[in-house]
Amino acid sequence: MLGHPEEDGHGCLLFDATQLVPLIFIEPELVPKRNKVYTQVRLIDILPTIYDLLEISNLGVYDGVSLRSLFLDSEPDRLAYFETFYREEQNVVSGLSPLKGFRLNNGQKIIFNIQSGEINLYDLKNDPNEKRPIRL
Repeated sequence: MLGHPEEDGHGCLLFDATQLVPLIFIEPELVPKRNKVYTQVRLIDILPTIYDLLEISNLGVYDGVSLRSLFLDSEPDRLAYFETFYREEQNVVSGLSPLKGFRLNNGQKIIFNIQSGEINLYDLKNDPNEKRPIRL
């Protein structure tokens, strides 16, 4: 079975079963046709990419970086921050706390339980379904 058995839907937990989604750019004149790229990217990179592709001057301050270099060549994965307050906000299960974490560029992911202080490290290369956390 693919995916994580505890991840019922997007937003509840932070496992790849619901967090990894494809990002597709289609614009024949601006984006070269290319096969799949498996480099990790972030949502904060979409706006700077659109500005860059359309050659629009910076219209504001943003934290992301253009993905244009991925269309032309490859680059290393980018450190990605993620969080969910869904369980707390929706009162899905009493006592569940918010989660935060980082997806590292070396095939690892760290998830922090804010309330308990528990830290889990996942080796995504050897445990792609995130079923064997390494407790730190």
